[in-house]
Amino acid sequence: MRRFDDFNPATLFMYYMIAIIPFMVIMDPLLSAAALLAGLIRMGIHERKFPAGRITFSILLVLVMTLMNALTSHQGNTELLFINNRAITLEAVRYGAVTGLMMAAAVVWFGAFSRSLTGEKIMIMLRKMPKTALLMSMIIRLIPRYIKRFRKVEEAVKVNEKAVQTQNTAGMLKISSAVFTWALENSMDTADVMIMRGCDRHMYTRAGAGFKRRDVILMSIIIISQLMWLLPYRYRICVQWIYLIIPEIYMIKENVKWKIYTLGTSGTKKF
Repeated sequence: MRRFDDFNPATLFMYYMIAIIPFMVIMDPLLSAAALLAGLIRMGIHERKFPAGRITFSILLVLVMTLMNALTSHQGNTELLFINNRAITLEAVRYGAVTGLMMAAAVVWFGAFSRSLTGEKIMIMLRKMPKTALLMSMIIRLIPRYIKRFRKVEEAVKVNEKAVQTQNTAGMLKISSAVFTWALENSMDTADVMIMRGCDRHMYTRAGAGFKRRDVILMSIIIISQLMWLLPYRYRICVQWIYLIIPEIYMIKENVKWKIYTLGTSGTKKF
């Protein structure tokens, strides 16, 4: 059974960019809420469990952004209450909530993007530019790895040097220096290994990496769906929502095909 992530990397990249860019550029609460909901569904399917942690994080992010904007920005005509002679306005609360929705949706969708477009797929997509492909894939891979390493070093410093405060500038510089030294040593080892393995553009070619009929169909759907910006607002939101759940629609279609195939196979065996 085929998965949505099995599409050509260029097709996946185009789908995710056109899904992410609108709600990051346009401050529309309905669009941001639809994107957040679709992204949570997508990540729940990826992780094969209810995304309770991501939902909690999204709610907290929206609440924090709403509170921060309400307390720092006092512009607006509709005054709700006063704190220290400073007005908390409805417009500031609304702007903070929409900003929080946008940020939460962006975090969720970029998480789905990184799960669908792995380092290997980026190398395949940019195989004509092997150095660029290698750089991008290594950045995507190493950023979370360095963050994990930083936390390990921080925990080691806390255990071994209780008198040293890791939160001050000296402690942070000490931890950063250790991580930076480890990163340099690790990068040299990685470079030597890649040279010995003959890393070049021919490594990134793979059977089935070319465009297939399903990629052409999805590309056509992506292009045609952009006509929604010519529609009235409520119809545009509906079309955008359908566009955001294309992976789930594709999954349902493949599951139905698989059920029909297995039913047909079992019926044939009986005879």
